[in-house]
Amino acid sequence: MGNMGNKREKLLTIMDNLFQQLKGKRLYDYQKRLFQSNKRFKIVNKSRQVGISYSLACWGLLNALLLDKIVLIVSPSERQSKHVMDYVREFLNYLKNDFEIRFQEETKLSYIFEGGGALYSLPNNANTVRGFKADLIIIDEFAHFLNNTDKDMITAITPSISRGGEVILVSTPFGTKNLFYEYWHNRDDFEKILINYKDCPDLKINPDDYDYLTFQQEFNNQFIEDNEESEFPFELIKQCIDPELTYQDLRKDRIYIGGADIGRHQDLTACTILEKNNDRFILRHLRILKQKPYREQEEYFTYLLSNYNFQSFNIDASGIGNNLAENLRGKFPINPVTFSNETKQKMVLTLKRIMEDRRLVIPNDPILINSIRMIRRKYTESNYLKFDAPHDKELGHADAFWALALAVMNEGRKRVLPLIK
Repeated sequence: MGNMGNKREKLLTIMDNLFQQLKGKRLYDYQKRLFQSNKRFKIVNKSRQVGISYSLACWGLLNALLLDKIVLIVSPSERQSKHVMDYVREFLNYLKNDFEIRFQEETKLSYIFEGGGALYSLPNNANTVRGFKADLIIIDEFAHFLNNTDKDMITAITPSISRGGEVILVSTPFGTKNLFYEYWHNRDDFEKILINYKDCPDLKINPDDYDYLTFQQEFNNQFIEDNEESEFPFELIKQCIDPELTYQDLRKDRIYIGGADIGRHQDLTACTILEKNNDRFILRHLRILKQKPYREQEEYFTYLLSNYNFQSFNIDASGIGNNLAENLRGKFPINPVTFSNETKQKMVLTLKRIMEDRRLVIPNDPILINSIRMIRRKYTESNYLKFDAPHDKELGHADAFWALALAVMNEGRKRVLPLIK
């Protein structure tokens, strides 16, 4: 490995000591293996919650600060880029005790040091990244660079590393139609590093606490393909995801539409609330109530309907939902909906049309995404179209999906609930 190998080992020693002092734990074996490798191109298929983003922030900082390298860390969203910088600042604040650190320039998303090294943590924007002359490029959660921006990013950074430099692509799998999937399976010039949840000795995960799709994708390194019967292709869902969007507190000066799918024992109760903005529907709130008694559920919906303004609120009044819907309707002008093949068709096809028109905006929420993916199109023996979903311990019968579909099923109606004064 020569001189560069010695430098790597020194950085790893510093990094190991940092982790010990900050977290009370040494580097894991898979973290050492990743950073000991001197391969120019590395791709990491990782489980969630195994400490890779944290260690990448440290490795990038040490390269910039101690080896005077130009380091670029790119994340799917600005929110995630800021999160990386929070890690960097944590390490910097501690390193100030042992090193004299002088800054030439400091911004919210970058540090430029007097020695010539620099670290930039930037969101997914090929135009911003294009032209960087970096020695080390780290692309975090690469599979989540949506709508072909993964290809744009690779095109943008290729000139930066044409004469040298190191590239580390890191991600949890996210479907099969992206460059992360393609590189992992088909690029022999990349060193491939697999980090499973079982490799982390401090991570205690019970597969039974997650639905099958979420667990296999988020923790077991699996690239989940669309089921042939799935009504909503993964690519259709992905085009609706805004990586910057997060659920937020509702506001009393906004008008919303809502939908609630009611369950008690096997099924979950799910509630979605969306804001309509320039003909787009933005999901602002998703709440899952698991095995909650009707009294608690009624209190939750009463609070929402009493405190916020709704253009419409559709609630499942089928079976066990009938009593709750009847009680709420006695206090609020909600719209009870009895599930049937006809109403399910209307809900599914209305939501699908909105998604195809790119009018739905959702966060990158695995529970919601996998609920949408569970919906199956089937035909009865008499050739009658039917939509349904298999039961799952964590997702119910895709209850989050049905709450979302309920919310938009009568999209375009006039407001039925009065504004709160």
